[in-house]
Amino acid sequence: MERLQNGTPLLSTKEYRALTTAWCFASFRDEDPVLFAKFFDPYATGWTWYATAYDEANGIFEGYVEGFEAEWGSWYASDMLKPIRMPGIGIERDLYFTPCRLSELGRF
Repeated sequence: MERLQNGTPLLSTKEYRALTTAWCFASFRDEDPVLFAKFFDPYATGWTWYATAYDEANGIFEGYVEGFEAEWGSWYASDMLKPIRMPGIGIERDLYFTPCRLSELGRF
């Protein structure tokens, strides 16, 4: 499994299984999908990515993104691995995030 800039695996085994299964069954298109993993920029840009599915063949995540706006979208796993400030500083995975439904985030 690929690693983020801080050395953390891109996904835990449990997250990987849940996200690839969600992709296969298109359950990420549910009205209130499960958010299986959370990634964030720890350096005050305010961007957060919540992954609902992962297409391993193409290296693409589907999910909910909070950035300039809150929206649904897709992003490449490879983009999560790149440094954003300088070598060794990049996007991080929230190791303490508990999977939940989108409605449980309390933003709606």
